[in-house]
Amino acid sequence: MQILEKNTGMSRIGSRLQNGQPLLPTFAVARTLIALSTLLTLILTDTHDLFRIGSGITETLSCSAYTFLSAYCWFGEDSIHLVKYASVLVLLAVISGYFPRITAVLHFLVSMSLFLSARTVDGGEQVAAILTFLLAIIAFADPRRNHWQKAESDTSSILVFNANIASFLIKAQVSVIYFQAATAKFKVEEWVNGTAMYYWMNSPYFGATGLFKTVVDPLLTSGFVTVITWLPLILEMALAFSFLMDLRVKRILLVLGITFHLMIAMLMGIGSFSIIMTAALILLLSPLDVKSFTEFYSSGIWAKLRILDRIRFT
Repeated sequence: MQILEKNTGMSRIGSRLQNGQPLLPTFAVARTLIALSTLLTLILTDTHDLFRIGSGITETLSCSAYTFLSAYCWFGEDSIHLVKYASVLVLLAVISGYFPRITAVLHFLVSMSLFLSARTVDGGEQVAAILTFLLAIIAFADPRRNHWQKAESDTSSILVFNANIASFLIKAQVSVIYFQAATAKFKVEEWVNGTAMYYWMNSPYFGATGLFKTVVDPLLTSGFVTVITWLPLILEMALAFSFLMDLRVKRILLVLGITFHLMIAMLMGIGSFSIIMTAALILLLSPLDVKSFTEFYSSGIWAKLRILDRIRFT
């Protein structure tokens, strides 16, 4: 073990990554897309279908210790419509961009409440709940009145330090989502042999219809079906390991990823999921700011811990 006098470790890692602000424009875009997805779900889905449907389920809400974060359970069945309308107002406020420090917390509450209490939800609502929680931590570092304004944050602030950790956690979480989505398919014979898309596109629940079916049917009954089946796996694995790639490759992956989720929305009809995952993609592939992380790390109480950076094992 050798003690090094010069600063290495975190500072060296920081110098290799792209500098910038934790409050990039992608922060505003992602918040808006997630809010838009939930807003469309609440507005376009009948309240009865959203909360009461279920085989053998007679009660409107099933509240327990597990659902203590659900505003619907706080106020009970008689107030479902009231909470729903209040959620719509919160989501409109999020989209407007005003007062992000306040609306970010309320946005998390809306997303978590829907995920815990609604009957007809997909994986998108769970992703939204996780992302809005971490975005709220980032929003605490946002001094702006509106998140569409140019960001000017104090890089030495502990709030910005926390925001950068939250940014990293978002990227890690989304990477894991795509990694799990790809590797789970490896266990299914139809994905491995290249025929899964034929069955998906002909599914009575999620299959292609109308003009799309006319277009894709010739491809699904040819050898090209293998290419169509394996392309999503390749893309999902690439997105899972995008943190190893440079910015130019990430831009290409962003276009491919958005196109991928757009196709899912059009062919499978799960638009809310696709919008949320587009937001997740934007957060995953946006630059991670570590300049403020390393500046905070090298100042104040953290400077006392820099002995860890001067240790090298030989």
